[in-house]
Amino acid sequence: MENNRVATINDNYKVLSMENYPTAEAAYEAWVEAIRILKKHLPKGETVTVIRYRWNQVMTMETVVGTH
Repeated sequence: MENNRVATINDNYKVLSMENYPTAEAAYEAWVEAIRILKKHLPKGETVTVIRYRWNQVMTMETVVGTH
């Protein structure tokens, strides 16, 4: 089984969530969806970073700043 994860951390580097996925494609789709949802619903002033890992190495990451 592949080692694919998507983690969400706050600006204090506290892990808010971590999910495992069977494939890199599934992890990527979850990463994109998490960013989309956070951009729509994150309260103003809050900062969250969504990170996609594969085999314990960072593949992609994006920081979302709340505007609502």
